[in-house]
Amino acid sequence: MIQGDSLTSLCHAADAVRREIDRGDLEEAKAELEMLREGLWFRLQNYEAVLLEHECEIPFQRGLQPQPPLEVFDDEHE
Repeated sequence: MIQGDSLTSLCHAADAVRREIDRGDLEEAKAELEMLREGLWFRLQNYEAVLLEHECEIPFQRGLQPQPPLEVFDDEHE
């Protein structure tokens, strides 16, 4: 189960992607989308780890990875 604050954060991230697309700023939309993807993949990997820790069956293929891989941002150059 995802906590309400985490779900709210993901919804706001999706809204940010949409706003940037509406503005026509595809570079910013891509950056916002990468942050959303990062948050989703983090939660999925955490979910998998918790299931494994409790010896529960994983309802999807184990060890999934994002495709394409998540981008790595260098905060020093912003």
